[in-house]
Amino acid sequence: MRRRTLTFIVFIAALSLAGAAIAGQFGKHNAGPAFAGARGPGGDFGPGAGLYRLIQDPDAAKAAGISAAQITQLKELLPRHREEMKTLAARTRDARDNFRELMESGTADEASLRAAAKELTDAQADRLEMVVTHHVEIAKILTAEQMAKVREMAPPRGRGMGRGPGPNAGPGDDPLFD
Repeated sequence: MRRRTLTFIVFIAALSLAGAAIAGQFGKHNAGPAFAGARGPGGDFGPGAGLYRLIQDPDAAKAAGISAAQITQLKELLPRHREEMKTLAARTRDARDNFRELMESGTADEASLRAAAKELTDAQADRLEMVVTHHVEIAKILTAEQMAKVREMAPPRGRGMGRGPGPNAGPGDDPLFD
């Protein structure tokens, strides 16, 4: 009986370690050293992750051909972008939660559902407009070639194993460069 219990405990421990190893492997990105640990305003490798890394790592900026003056401009611009996106993300999240609660309540009338849906779509539209505004502002600082180099140097993005981290738990796609 004791041997059976010990075998079971060892089996569970091995299974746990294997699960942790697999989870760790999926959490890693095949990023070069210049972009290891980059974080954008949307969370890990979210929108702007490569640009934030550039303003923190002179070697990455140099590799992308970005001047000190451009880095200074980005250092002024990106924190504002981050705060604007956080505000819009919170507004979108609150509108989505409100809409979801109304839908699940089973007691909401059509007018309140339509109003909540409009609030949500307005928040999403404002957020997308802000992405466009940010893209245009960044394009005034970086050339198309520099933006292409940033994309080339950045870690792979995409849809991975599901919803990603960040304020809206969205996929890791980067609308700044898509």
